[in-house]
Amino acid sequence: MQRKIGFMDFSLFKKIVDESKGRTELLYMANGVGEPLFHPNIIEMIEYANKSGIHTMLGTNGTLLTKDLTNRLFNSGLDIIELSIDAATSSTYNKIRGGKNYEQLLKNLNTFAEANRSIKSAKPFIILQFIMTKFNAQEAEQFYSKFKDLEFDLIAFINCHTWAGNMPNFSVNHKKPLGKFSNCRLLWSQVAILWNGDVTPCNYDFDGKSVIGNVNKNSIEEIWNCPQMIKIRDYHSSGNYTKVECCKYCCPIQPYDALTFLEGAAGSELNRILNWYFSYGDLKKRSGPMARLRTETKTIKEFIKLYCSRQTYN
Repeated sequence: MQRKIGFMDFSLFKKIVDESKGRTELLYMANGVGEPLFHPNIIEMIEYANKSGIHTMLGTNGTLLTKDLTNRLFNSGLDIIELSIDAATSSTYNKIRGGKNYEQLLKNLNTFAEANRSIKSAKPFIILQFIMTKFNAQEAEQFYSKFKDLEFDLIAFINCHTWAGNMPNFSVNHKKPLGKFSNCRLLWSQVAILWNGDVTPCNYDFDGKSVIGNVNKNSIEEIWNCPQMIKIRDYHSSGNYTKVECCKYCCPIQPYDALTFLEGAAGSELNRILNWYFSYGDLKKRSGPMARLRTETKTIKEFIKLYCSRQTYN
């Protein structure tokens, strides 16, 4: 990463949440470009979003999950948590995430699992994530066997990506560039906001190469409809996505290439399920099987479990 790093001011976070009320369903605090649990106000941020009616999702590598922080997360109103572990053995873990203590991580996971069993809360929905690369793919089955008894809600096996060409391709299933693909759905459904308020069209753009505005200076609505964003959408619609700096080397995981392995859902499948869940919030305007499934369930845990139980995967 080449850009300056730091922590988002809580006041800026509040501004983002306040402007997002009634406009967004899910706020994702990702660990792809930093560990969110390092933030001194992370619990307060989750609580603020929750009180504002916005669902929250957090990704973490689990190394900071002390007993106290675990309990605070369970009481914060957090809707979904992704625990990215990526290895079944200490040696493989050290190759992928050098410098981390695998044995301590296992203790943290057990602490988290114990809290989940004792609290018996409807949320957060807990995802144990395994990002498959050529360095760890041989441990996928072992990973499932090792952690299934923790009784988390889902074990997800996800093909790694190149972060829009910013990282080498270590995937076991090599993805082709976008080619004739034109419209990236992300341009019409989300933006990424960096710690300093810079807004970029895509969370893969971790170096902020395609910044379209800053929420310290403009509202999210103004940035969403700004000339730069419209131009990027037009490039995609006309098949000229390579003119966008953060898009031209993208090798995405397509939303419908879902795989499953030992009862774990692929990341693309999981994202599709989450999109369905949140987009079907206003059931009066919806119909069809997904809407019916939404009415049958009261929590996201129930929804995803029932959805997965009804699928037949290849």
